[in-house]
Amino acid sequence: MKNTPFSVRPNDGVCSTHTAQAGLDVLLGDEFGPLKLPKFYERLAKELGRDFPNIRFVAHYLPLFHDGARHKVLRQQSAVYLKSRAEAIAEFEQKAADLFDEKLGRTGQVEIIADIIDPVIEMAAEAITGLPFSPEVVCVFTTNNSLKMMRKIDSEFAALRKLAWALFPDDSAETHGIRVAFSTLGLVPLGASLAASFAKLLSNSAETRICALNWGTQFPATGVAIVGRECAQGPVDLGTEAHSVRICEVDMRHFLEEGGQPNHIFGVGSHACLGRSSALSLWSRIGAKMAQNPLGIRLISIAAPTHKILDYPSAISVEVLP
Repeated sequence: MKNTPFSVRPNDGVCSTHTAQAGLDVLLGDEFGPLKLPKFYERLAKELGRDFPNIRFVAHYLPLFHDGARHKVLRQQSAVYLKSRAEAIAEFEQKAADLFDEKLGRTGQVEIIADIIDPVIEMAAEAITGLPFSPEVVCVFTTNNSLKMMRKIDSEFAALRKLAWALFPDDSAETHGIRVAFSTLGLVPLGASLAASFAKLLSNSAETRICALNWGTQFPATGVAIVGRECAQGPVDLGTEAHSVRICEVDMRHFLEEGGQPNHIFGVGSHACLGRSSALSLWSRIGAKMAQNPLGIRLISIAAPTHKILDYPSAISVEVLP
């Protein structure tokens, strides 16, 4: 545990938070804003001749990449869009909870990621966007991508845009942009948080009853461990350990570890997750199902995370017992 609220990595100069309060200060303060990824891709195009037009298009519609008036407009448009998908999202929540109930409702071995989490992510994509799940596009939220990966992301966005126009020809240009943008928003983070939470529930238990696990109404873990923020103007002085900060990585896990506000894992302030209520509703539905499950469960193994930007086990093997 760090003794200071902030520290700076010597290799890249990126600041990290080490307390929940430090995270709130960064997320709610005026000194930091979204990562300036749209400008990054614009510079690639104009200065280096490396243009990724579909990434630039989608970035224009991602609220997490904007502040001020543009952000307000995108939040409003996104909220309207989600309302239009409310029935499909409600059906998804029920189907996802039913899948947990089905897979963990009979004895035998279950691989949680492959058998439950991956299908849930695919169902979420269909419910929220009406489009198939595209696994690589979530990596748009970092600049640590190779040119090969950026080409792949751009290609996947191009395919999603083409399909979206074919399936939803009556969409306005704005709705089209919002629809494709949601292929990156919430889908893998939701699955990651489900997986991390399931692993957390099993981490301190040997064989136990499924109904005896502490499901609760809040996620016990988050798959979105880090949220990046960038200085709005010039470098920010955060104290002796971090006196000239341009990029700050907020460790969201402290909101759970310090026993404060667990729902802060969805973000706070103007950039809080638009899908928080749906995610919490899904977790409550799963918990209600599992609270009625009398079978036993034993953790066999948990494999280390392999995702580039999210923190959740790559495999969770369990055995369901009589």
